[in-house]
Amino acid sequence: MPRRWKSGSILASHFCFFFVRQSLLNKELTQFHNSVL
Repeated sequence: MPRRWKSGSILASHFCFFFVRQSLLNKELTQFHNSVL
């Protein structure tokens, strides 16, 4: 397995984790706003 592929997959997993975390944060924020309003 080439080194470039390995770093690319690590980058992709980091991006996926960041994306999932952001979507979860957005969901919690909207729920919080709804409860406040």
